[in-house]
Amino acid sequence: GINAEYGKQWYQRRVRAIEAHHGHENSALVYNFLHDFFINNDGLSKLVCWQTFRFSQIEGTVNGVPSLHITCNFTTAMLQQPSLQKQLFSVCLLSHLAVQYPIQQTLQSCNEMLSWAIAQSGQMSIVWTLLSLESF
Repeated sequence: GINAEYGKQWYQRRVRAIEAHHGHENSALVYNFLHDFFINNDGLSKLVCWQTFRFSQIEGTVNGVPSLHITCNFTTAMLQQPSLQKQLFSVCLLSHLAVQYPIQQTLQSCNEMLSWAIAQSGQMSIVWTLLSLESF
């Protein structure tokens, strides 16, 4: 099987390849590779997301890798992790998924996430961090 550290390193190498080739055509090739790899390796997209990656890479990855839409199935489960970084990553990832894939499944995940956010509203540090996500 694929272990967590390998999955994270693998994804980061692919993202560096995208960044090294800023051209749209090269990025599209890498995103297509990631899409095919996620489809052919069940669970890898979940592993990569649970390990998280840079916030600045979320939008491009969501837009360029269509198979990533399945990750909305577990973004709310990531909120139960004690790591604030994983919680915030989950919120940011789901927000981009919701814009890119406005489907019932994503709406349901957004509703669950909003319920979680309301329950957390007593913890102002989370609210302020959510408001400043653009700084990531």
